[in-house]
Amino acid sequence: MVRKVILIFIIGINISSLDGLKGQSYASLVDINHAEYLYQHGNYDAALIEFLRCNYFRVKSDTIDVSKRISDLFLQKGDFKKALNYLDRWYFENINNEEKKFEAIISKTRIHTMSNDYNTAIIELLQLPETDESAVNDRVKYYLFINYLLSNNIQDATKYGFDLSYMNEAEKNELSNLLKNYQKIIKKNPNHAALLSSIIPGLGQMVNGDVKDGLISLAVVGGLAILFIDVTRSLSFQDAAFSITPWLVRYHIGGLNNAKNQAKRNIEKKKLEIISQINQSLMKAVAN
Repeated sequence: MVRKVILIFIIGINISSLDGLKGQSYASLVDINHAEYLYQHGNYDAALIEFLRCNYFRVKSDTIDVSKRISDLFLQKGDFKKALNYLDRWYFENINNEEKKFEAIISKTRIHTMSNDYNTAIIELLQLPETDESAVNDRVKYYLFINYLLSNNIQDATKYGFDLSYMNEAEKNELSNLLKNYQKIIKKNPNHAALLSSIIPGLGQMVNGDVKDGLISLAVVGGLAILFIDVTRSLSFQDAAFSITPWLVRYHIGGLNNAKNQAKRNIEKKKLEIISQINQSLMKAVAN
């Protein structure tokens, strides 16, 4: 019984000591400057461990936002969920700081865009009030423009793109032409490539630039078709159907899927090319 009491007493002292450490601004076990040093020198894994310790012990700094650093490090690791969680913490830690709240939402928007969650990005941006600063409003409009564009909502993308304060008439005309090209691309149907390959094996792949795969598909399906005819003549239709048809169907359907997937990749590639051209056009407009 006495041992139990002593053990409980010791545990209580240890817990109290930990609570005391968490309340200190600069606990002896952690060093926020060392964490920042690791971060600035690209040692991200070690920096993340140190910043998480700083967060646990509630170490604060007037110049370093711990939650923001942790979010950036999780983002660098590709962990979008944890990056968003720490951005939410950063937002509420600065509930009275409008500038940091704005940056938190913009950072969350970037992550949603990177993870192809365009609708959530748009919802985040639409919560932001319009300000008296055109540069701030332009950042919001730009991200709305990009996310509407990536979600294939050309009408709203055009609205926010044209509303950027630094766009003159010539630049709006250039943007309009690029958006028309973008709209043509997103209207393309990948199933058309599959249809072509269903008529002539490999044609859909070849039309979309994958000539090698198209020729392989043509050779394999064509060879199996010839073999089917040969087996039918030499043996019977039933033998050919039983032994050749499964392979013929498998490779023919595989060719259709390849054609469709290649068409999808081409559409995405062309979309990204036009988005790159649009960004270059907007950067030129800002410079002017």
